[in-house]
Amino acid sequence: MKKETLKQLIEVEYERCETISQFKSEVFRLLDLYESDENVINGIGVNPITLISGTGKVPYHTICGCNPINGGNGICGCAISNTLVDNPHNLKTGV
Repeated sequence: MKKETLKQLIEVEYERCETISQFKSEVFRLLDLYESDENVINGIGVNPITLISGTGKVPYHTICGCNPINGGNGICGCAISNTLVDNPHNLKTGV
């Protein structure tokens, strides 16, 4: 949800509610909804490493260091965001 959408919803609640306490509870409800919506970034939920039908491959954007879920800032510019790559959690190394 965008901030503008949240502002419009708050304005609607201001017109609709009859008491200040009712308005306050609705604003808090909308803020909770806004906050929970912010936890989903670009349609990717809390668990970003999703295996593609047992192939051992994942979309690169789920492991990209620029992804906000992985601690990045969301600014990447890489050209392989939806390319399937080997899941780094499944790789075996010969150490």
